[in-house]
Amino acid sequence: MSAYFLDSLTTFAGPFFVLVLVFIDYVYKYTQDKFQRKIFLALVVETFIAVIFNFCYRLILIQPDRWGGLIFAVLVIYSLASSLAFYGCLVFIDYLINPSVRRSRKWLTASVLIALIQGILVLFNFKYGFYFTFNDRLQMIPEFLNPLRIGLKYLPLLLAAGIIAVSLNKFPRAHIYLAAFFSFFAGLGLLIDDLCAAANLTWPCFSAALLYCYFFIIQSDSKIDSLTGIGNRHSFNEFSDSLNRSNVQESFAIAMIDMDHLKEINDIYGHLQGDNALRDMSSIIKSCIRNSDFAARYGGDEFILAVKVEMDIETIFKRIQAAIENQNGKKTRPYQISISYGYDIFTTASGQSLKDFLSHIDELMYKNKAAKRKEHGGYEGRDPL
Repeated sequence: MSAYFLDSLTTFAGPFFVLVLVFIDYVYKYTQDKFQRKIFLALVVETFIAVIFNFCYRLILIQPDRWGGLIFAVLVIYSLASSLAFYGCLVFIDYLINPSVRRSRKWLTASVLIALIQGILVLFNFKYGFYFTFNDRLQMIPEFLNPLRIGLKYLPLLLAAGIIAVSLNKFPRAHIYLAAFFSFFAGLGLLIDDLCAAANLTWPCFSAALLYCYFFIIQSDSKIDSLTGIGNRHSFNEFSDSLNRSNVQESFAIAMIDMDHLKEINDIYGHLQGDNALRDMSSIIKSCIRNSDFAARYGGDEFILAVKVEMDIETIFKRIQAAIENQNGKKTRPYQISISYGYDIFTTASGQSLKDFLSHIDELMYKNKAAKRKEHGGYEGRDPL
């Protein structure tokens, strides 16, 4: 058994088993974001196909006289799969930072078109040799200075870097770091292989980046409330720990939000309608805040919201109240929803106890509820019926 075959098998086995295990584990897992799962699983499949056909190509090189006739089909499929994988990486990164299904579908369409163009270029290359050539052992000799080849190969990584750069101050840092890590390792393997063709590190590096993304997705899903799709108590505990550990003074407007009369909704209409009310409320909150703001279900019918002080929290609550009125006006539910809330400013690294602060805003929220109850003759807010 040749050293070349063993080397090829070693670089193939790692990515192969990583991709298979990630796919099998993730395909049956529950997740709130079904579209993200589709993108990620498609990316895993595209990478898997690229890994398989890259290995097939290296096997052909062991006995080119016997298997050389297959090189045409193998390289065409490999070029399509590898192009889809790298442009799929771009789609995943863009959706991770800016989760818009409509925007991602446009990126997907563009990615498929570019992959088809690259496949056509490979087909024509067999006749004209403008993209790469072969030596007498059927080893590819890339045209390194070919601007078309370089452009199509590195364009998705350059676009991903651009998306990350313009999103630094707009979206959660964890997502930005993940996108940067993914882009770096995907590009690193590609660059090393271009500089040293014998390295064969493109797919091991790419698969390692996918595995890291998978761990990130699983960890992120564990911080999402399965009923409402908003952050859960675990995510809030992590957020509060970060505030307590901070050595830099930053001010946040933190609010405690309580849904009025949820117990009555559960008692009259049943817990399924109570769950719908919680889902409606979480959707309203998510629609009224920025991606960089924090929101979570604190427990039961309580939510917690935190925004930087430069973002006027009163403006956010005006949006929330307007969205609630709009929701109630649709009359899609047999009840009306309303909220009570209390908020104040918390400054990190100031010696202020976050635990005491939460008790303080919880008290403010109950004062708001009591005032509404008094205003409405003993009942807080709008009649749920």
